[in-house]
Amino acid sequence: MQIASQLTRAPQLKRLLDQLGFQEGQLHPVLGSLDAQLKRMMDQRYIVADRNMTMQADGCQERLLLWGDAALSETGAKAIDEMSDSVSALV
Repeated sequence: MQIASQLTRAPQLKRLLDQLGFQEGQLHPVLGSLDAQLKRMMDQRYIVADRNMTMQADGCQERLLLWGDAALSETGAKAIDEMSDSVSALV
């Protein structure tokens, strides 16, 4: 999974990740590589990759990342929905 190389195609995601300290071409000062952090979160079941790949109009394939069992069990679905709504309001 190469997330960092696809940031230019998602300017809103890039802006949010910049605010969190994941700047393109650089390692996060504490967490390191964005791709490594996402893989770690997948291994710990905080996020899961959707099994279906989506073909975009430009020919690139994308896979959605969804909240995993660990995220839901620790915070609850309602809290995650509220966080997602508040982030959506910022974008």
